[in-house]
Amino acid sequence: MRIPGPGSFLFAALAIAIVVVAIRGPSSRLPGLLNVMLVWIALLLIYRGLWDVQPLAGSGEVRAQDVRNGRLFLYGATAVALVGAGFLLGAGKRWTAVLVVLPAVVATALSYLSPDRGPAWVGLIVFGPIAFAAAVIAAIKA
Repeated sequence: MRIPGPGSFLFAALAIAIVVVAIRGPSSRLPGLLNVMLVWIALLLIYRGLWDVQPLAGSGEVRAQDVRNGRLFLYGATAVALVGAGFLLGAGKRWTAVLVVLPAVVATALSYLSPDRGPAWVGLIVFGPIAFAAAVIAAIKA
C-alpha cells in the first residue's frame, strides 16, 4: 500500500478550501481564493526546496548543487508568499499577511542558520498549516 505524500494532503486541503470559499459567497471572493492558491503554491515550493536543502531521509552528504537548487525553490516560495501577503495588505489585514509569509521566511532563514537535517522543516510543519488556515479564514471573511 502506498502512503500519500505531503503534496497529496496539500492538494486535498486546497480543494476543500476552494469549495468552502466558493460556497460561502459570490465571485467577489476571487482575490481571497487567489490568495489561498498562492499560499498553497508557496507551501509546495517550500516542501520541494527543503527536500533538497535538508532531506529528512536518505544517506550520505547533501551535494552543494542540491542545496543551491533547494534554496532557489525557497526563494521562489518567499516571492509567491509575498505576492499573497500583498493581497492581504491591500485588504488591510496586516497580521494575516505576516502569517502567510512566515513559513517561507522561517524555512529559508533556518536553511542558512542550521545546515543539519531537520530544523528548517519547522517553517513548513509548524507554520505552514497556520498560514494556510489564515489564508482560508481571510478568504471566507472577505
